[in-house]
Amino acid sequence: EAALASDPGKATTYANLGLLQSLKGDPAKAEEAFNTAIQTDGANVQVRLAYANFLLAAKRPADAEVQLKEAYSREKKNVLVNRALAVFYASQNRPKDTEQYLRILADEQGDTQAQFALVEVDQFNFGACKFAVGTQHVVGGTAVALGPLGFDSAFGHAG
Repeated sequence: EAALASDPGKATTYANLGLLQSLKGDPAKAEEAFNTAIQTDGANVQVRLAYANFLLAAKRPADAEVQLKEAYSREKKNVLVNRALAVFYASQNRPKDTEQYLRILADEQGDTQAQFALVEVDQFNFGACKFAVGTQHVVGGTAVALGPLGFDSAFGHAG
């Protein structure tokens, strides 16, 4: 909150506050902070991804999808946005929707993991698709829990 006092117009500060409120177990305050972040800078893709992660954790996939699609509309070639959409649709068992974002990652970004996942989708073996799995990654020797979209909410560190 001290960071907000020094720079009240920074959307990422509000999003981080939302993450902290969520971790403290106060989803109402978390959502309020995320909404303020969106109002402050609705074009910030990282804020939208963090909010989508929060919404998925709150078991609100339809609302999360809105945030993910909004992020995509702003940065169609953003690796994190495409990865988040691919993981989201895979988690919702929507292979046709998943494929679009895997193709962007595989074709335009050369993402080998996405290329292998596409093979699984193309072979109608969607349940075996292992794209962006895992629930943690290591930063400086410390395991960091990842959100439902496969990256931590504190701004796009892919797992």
